[in-house]
Amino acid sequence: MIHNFAVEIRRNLQEFKNFRTNIILANIGFLLLFWGIADFSSQDIRVNVLLLFTWYCSIHGVDCTAYILEDEIMDRTIAGVVASKFGLYSVVLIRNAVQFIFDLLKAGIIFTIIVLFSGVSVTITFGGFCSIVLSIIVMYLLGLCIGSFALIFKRVSSIASLVHYFVLFFSGIVSDIEFLSFLFPFRFLRGVLTSAVEYTPIRGSDIVILFLQAIIYAIVGILLMKWNLKRMYLKGSVAHV
Repeated sequence: MIHNFAVEIRRNLQEFKNFRTNIILANIGFLLLFWGIADFSSQDIRVNVLLLFTWYCSIHGVDCTAYILEDEIMDRTIAGVVASKFGLYSVVLIRNAVQFIFDLLKAGIIFTIIVLFSGVSVTITFGGFCSIVLSIIVMYLLGLCIGSFALIFKRVSSIASLVHYFVLFFSGIVSDIEFLSFLFPFRFLRGVLTSAVEYTPIRGSDIVILFLQAIIYAIVGILLMKWNLKRMYLKGSVAHV
């Protein structure tokens, strides 16, 4: 597993080298977007910065699994991966982990610049930090649920990518559509972070909901992966492109 992890890191480094100009320009765009949202929102800038940091570190989790499965199918390696001792779940886990590490490194640069030039001091409790980590896990598990359908349908990643900015603007970061925000962790994370930056007691209900989201998406994601793998075998499309 360590060897495969190292291989995936080298692959991502090579990808960055090949497309560094596009990646740098895209992240400059994110920097300006985040700076504008953090500065011009009427809500606490410290909470906004932490929510945007969480969004950036987690949003690729929504489509990462779909891209992984689509790549394996396009390369006609999905059958070998499923049948291998290493297994499909391990491949998905490692590639998602590497994606998170690279996003975390980029987020560190972007938000260090924002914090330094905005003059805001962002400190939170340990509980607030754990809630950020839990929220990122929730988003990656949601991506597992969505991405599992890439085993059956083509270009699921395109649909998953549509979620990115919907989550940013309507899930409790910038604004909130109440009946839809329950699908995502950010509405409840805002409540946790508001208490965390002010060092006041965190509402237990927000933490419980974040844990429930993680548990539900984990169970549903695994069941959907098994179901879609079974459907793929029944259709005889294990090596389709």
